[in-house]
Amino acid sequence: MKTSMSWQLLTETLAWSGSLMRLSRKIPGLLLLATAVLLAGANVHAQAPAASGSLASWGAYYGAPVWEPPTGNNFVAISAGQSHSLALRGDGSLVGWGSNFAGVSNVPAGNDFVAIAGGATFSLGLRADGSLIGWGVNEYGQTEVAPGNGYVAIAAGWYHGLALHADGSLAGWGWNGYGATNVPAGNSFVAISAGQFHSLALRADGSIVSWGYYLADVPAGTDFVAIAAGEYFSLALRADGSLVSWGDNFHGQTDVPAGTFVAIAAGDRHALAMRADGSVVAWGDNSFGQTDVPAGTFVAIAAGGSHSLAIGTLPSELIVSLIVQVFNLNLQHGIENSLDSKLDTAFAALDDASDNNDIAAVNALTAFINSVQAQSGQKIPTDDADALIAAALEIIELLLE
Repeated sequence: MKTSMSWQLLTETLAWSGSLMRLSRKIPGLLLLATAVLLAGANVHAQAPAASGSLASWGAYYGAPVWEPPTGNNFVAISAGQSHSLALRGDGSLVGWGSNFAGVSNVPAGNDFVAIAGGATFSLGLRADGSLIGWGVNEYGQTEVAPGNGYVAIAAGWYHGLALHADGSLAGWGWNGYGATNVPAGNSFVAISAGQFHSLALRADGSIVSWGYYLADVPAGTDFVAIAAGEYFSLALRADGSLVSWGDNFHGQTDVPAGTFVAIAAGDRHALAMRADGSVVAWGDNSFGQTDVPAGTFVAIAAGGSHSLAIGTLPSELIVSLIVQVFNLNLQHGIENSLDSKLDTAFAALDDASDNNDIAAVNALTAFINSVQAQSGQKIPTDDADALIAAALEIIELLLE
């Protein structure tokens, strides 16, 4: 049940890379922060660490309450298994929670992990050297991972695992009752996803291949950028940001929403999609609240058996977006500098480890709002001013939670 994000986010954001270069001179570390977000969004080298955030979880483990996720704001990747969850910290360490049947949530020690994948009752990890590790139930050999290193992505189904090698070839292991591990030959693959008893792979030319139990009619075309396999259905993201789904639709899981998206995730009978603004939409089975998305903006999503996960957007990341928003308005130099200075102050406050950093950031953002209001309809078009104020208020709300 793998989460994928499209290259579209990377492509669109590179359009203002010149802006980042200029802005990085104002705020130390800004370019590094933005680059890290892009790498994670594009799924470069498996789940490359993004700007870290806190965890959100909703739904239930098929009737059992969802365990509260670990606290902290240093999480960079997530994966949802059948009844357990995994997260990767920015320092390369892992954390697991939820059901711990056969030790499925007992994550291995170490600070060299770059990707994770949760299956039904087993888990997989990818190390920085490209080697794999599995733990949990091994009834069908699902934790007996492919040997060697050089792997760049992993996916876990109910009882089988997949890995993508740096050379574009695939490896599969575990239960093969329906051919779920009979990976196609070739070196043209760039992404993988594992469902209950079927598997998906995305080729470099943008086409999709499927194998295993529930194939249905894989959509034709070469404009796909992300894939996600659920229980008996599959989901894909096109280069234009639209969604397509196929397979079982008993719970409405293939009734995809209209709009433009940048990331997708498929659970057993529900699905998630994330927009470029960080908002998330969910559909399909909601028997346990797995599609009741909490308020907020997010940078990553994952879907499990009957629960969902997300990494929340940090206020500092939203300030970065607001800085770019101001820059793109091409305001008079003096006004732009005045607004930037207030956002710089807010960003610097959040970078300070002192106890009152949130209050200092709120004060700076309030000053920013006052300055925008003073120029609204004059030096700043009213609609643009309203958008800036709304964005700043959203950040303040997060800081005051």
